[in-house]
Amino acid sequence: HRDLHSFPTRRSSDLTAAVRRGYRFGHAAAVISEQDDRSVRLLGLLWPEWDDWAAPRTLLAGLLRTFPERHFFARQVFPESWSTEIFEPLGFEREPLNQFLMHLEL
Repeated sequence: HRDLHSFPTRRSSDLTAAVRRGYRFGHAAAVISEQDDRSVRLLGLLWPEWDDWAAPRTLLAGLLRTFPERHFFARQVFPESWSTEIFEPLGFEREPLNQFLMHLEL
């Protein structure tokens, strides 16, 4: 567990407003929201070897064990391939997406 401001990377102000904790296991890092009584939001997941799915999956499994009474949510920003490689093996389920990509040509 590390304070977010000790991570050596640029971050947007909207992300840091919601972020309270960063966790690391080996070379994988996860950024999560402040834990309230019921939920934790996974805001970011980073690791250097993009074909090594075990690293982020192990880190996330550890977080699930650390906060067993919380409901975890993964934001819509993660690539679809991550759902089958990381989230679904850990028991995450897909929710309906209520988001629209809108476009106007002038």
